[in-house]
Amino acid sequence: MEDIKLYAVDNDYIQYLRINVSEHVFANQDPVYKHTRKYLGVVLTINDYRYYAPLSSPKNSDYFVDDNGKKIIRKSIIPIIRMVESDITGKKTLLGTIKLSNMIPVPQGQLVLYNPDLEEDSHYKDLVEKEIRYINRHTPEILKNANVLYKQKKGGKQINYLSSTLDFSALESAHDAFSSKAMERVDDSDKKENNEEI
Repeated sequence: MEDIKLYAVDNDYIQYLRINVSEHVFANQDPVYKHTRKYLGVVLTINDYRYYAPLSSPKNSDYFVDDNGKKIIRKSIIPIIRMVESDITGKKTLLGTIKLSNMIPVPQGQLVLYNPDLEEDSHYKDLVEKEIRYINRHTPEILKNANVLYKQKKGGKQINYLSSTLDFSALESAHDAFSSKAMERVDDSDKKENNEEI
């Protein structure tokens, strides 16, 4: 299986979905970061669409406190993959999460490949490389959860976490409309060029 890479999504497309489908589509910046940085995410093929699932920084909701007052990382669930790294002592660190509940279909032309070798922030680069290694070790689990979530949402299942999962049918309709308009713009541009040549 080919290694999964990380991508960002063009901001105009994100805004298009936020305006036309749902304001719950992740805005194109993680508020945890002090500097300007677009969300990164993984791209998964589901029902012939390229679904982009955003990565997110750890949140308080990703932990619980046990009876001894110890802070524990919650286990992954279908809509949220928690990327956990263990050191040689067995200590676990939550690198971040993959928000499958916020995945969106994205046209190929709206995806921007992220190259960690060009990352100037060495701390962030180290984090991203750890996330990439986790993702490639757990690709089957990620794909399985994404497909299960997709089928549950499209099938109208009544499960609590589906209420906060984006509407994949509405997103796919918006994706198709965006792609059609993009093709029309290309066709119009080609016609204009041909007319100018004549």
